[in-house]
Amino acid sequence: MKLRKDDAFACAREFVTAGKQRRLKTSAELYLSEHPDELQPRFDVAEVYAPEGVHTSRPVIRYLENAF
Repeated sequence: MKLRKDDAFACAREFVTAGKQRRLKTSAELYLSEHPDELQPRFDVAEVYAPEGVHTSRPVIRYLENAF
């Protein structure tokens, strides 16, 4: 997770690159192969923006279900 002050440069979800997605999917496949259940995995992304940095009292949170 990375905390962003705003999305002026780019949206936080854009930093979940194809390489990161591939590594997450590979890890999930390995985990599921060792823990067989009838669960359907899902990859969500949460963007957290805090204009005042760690001192922000009300950060903006965007939650993206099934992001990839």
